Amino acid sequence: MDMLALDGEHAADDVMARVPKAVDLAKVEHCVSQLRQHVRDDATRFQAVVASLSDGNKFTSHEVVAIAHKFVGGKKAKNAKSALTDIGQERLRIANALAKANSARR
Repeated sequence: MDMLALDGEHAADDVMARVPKAVDLAKVEHCVSQLRQHVRDDATRFQAVVASLSDGNKFTSHEVVAIAHKFVGGKKAKNAKSALTDIGQERLRIANALAKANSARR
């Protein structure tokens, strides 16, 4: 009977370990606004914001995933690395669309 009780205790601990960590929404909104501000015109400032995201001291991985989800939209990334990749791909998509629009105007 003791083994069943232990299994029940471990199952409760596993559930508690899966609870998502809290995300600072103010930090997320501020970073998304910076990304949106610099995505079209200033690549160096955009890269500086992305570099601050990859620095582990300023943002948690949950916050980086939330920032990417708000900036890119669609399905949430599974980790911070894929979230940063999604942000970079969105930057390239927007740059290509702007270049295409500028080319069409000529």
